[in-house]
Amino acid sequence: MALVPFFHESPLFNTKYPIIRHVLIIGLLLGAFFLSGCAGSQPPPNPSPPPPSLTPSPTIAFPTLIPTPTITPEPIPTATPDLISGFGELMLLDTFQEDSGWVSPDVDFGGTGIIDERFSLAVRQPSSFLTATYPDLIADNFYYEVKTRAEVCSLDDEYGILFRINPDMEHYRFTLTCDGDARVSRNFGGGEAALVPKTKTNAVLPGLLVENKLGVLVVDDYFTFFINGIEVFSVRDTTAQAGKVGLVVRSRQGGQTTAIFDDVTVYGINPTPEP
Repeated sequence: MALVPFFHESPLFNTKYPIIRHVLIIGLLLGAFFLSGCAGSQPPPNPSPPPPSLTPSPTIAFPTLIPTPTITPEPIPTATPDLISGFGELMLLDTFQEDSGWVSPDVDFGGTGIIDERFSLAVRQPSSFLTATYPDLIADNFYYEVKTRAEVCSLDDEYGILFRINPDMEHYRFTLTCDGDARVSRNFGGGEAALVPKTKTNAVLPGLLVENKLGVLVVDDYFTFFINGIEVFSVRDTTAQAGKVGLVVRSRQGGQTTAIFDDVTVYGINPTPEP
């Protein structure tokens, strides 16, 4: 700032008293100094607050999973692959295109017949059964298979196959019930003994007019039973060693049971080679 020209030109300083003039000059200089100091000592503007520090996201601790038992569903039987290919000669094949001479007792509560190339076996009285036996075949070891379906049936009525029938009509019996069970029994000595009691099985296709295929593999005293190609039971019994094959229907309380049979086959068993 050009203070000296200002001082000389100002009327205030044109006084005849030099001391007063000097005092005024010194005062003005001191005032300017203090003003400049105050101006330089003003506090700086408040800075913007620092950004908040980033707080790490909390870690979520999941509880430890408690293992639960694995539920394994009941296994479904699988079909026995190509049973017939391992057997011996074909001993019997009956498709009922003609009467093959199946033998049934002469009774007034039931009868047999061939209808549409199928063999029909029926009873019309409660608590009764009727059998039909193939006449000219006696075998010890074999595989026996029949297609069958119920035409008229109720509750515990049964229909199925017989094997190892002796001259007294004693036999083994493998049957289905009309409510979808299967059973195996031994009928010797005037009584019936259950080798396999009534049992539910996934292999049975239940219902009227539904076809199921029954089969039994007989090797010495060991019997293996099949439904629709699926192995369902195995039993051992030494009561009879050979006999004929047959068919059966049995009524319980309903008094009317009719079943249809078709494609009866019997295969021999190849002997086990000796070492």
